[in-house]
Amino acid sequence: MMYRVAALDRVGRYQPFGKMEDYWLGVQLIADGARVENIADPLLRYRVGSGAFARRGGWAEARTEWKLQRELLRMGFVTRTQYARNVVMKGAYRLLPAAVKRVLFRGLIGRGLPGDR
Repeated sequence: MMYRVAALDRVGRYQPFGKMEDYWLGVQLIADGARVENIADPLLRYRVGSGAFARRGGWAEARTEWKLQRELLRMGFVTRTQYARNVVMKGAYRLLPAAVKRVLFRGLIGRGLPGDR
């Protein structure tokens, strides 16, 4: 993410939200009216080490995910349908064993989409 310091000041900068502080900051900026865009071209290559999958899982991470989704619903950032989908899909992902997440990532995402190479 790239943003102006003034925008950070308006939303209170980083706020504690488990390991999802970046995500929460992005939500706060969008809710405050920030203009957002996805850049089609990769700006960096991110190597995922074996420990990354374990760090993004477990019951504590699932509870943080569910807390985040409740807050997004409360503020009207997601609909009830989106909330339900996110709780099920993201919660399930958080609870998958690290080895399963590694296989899924490398098989579906890590190789890139057609045309990315």
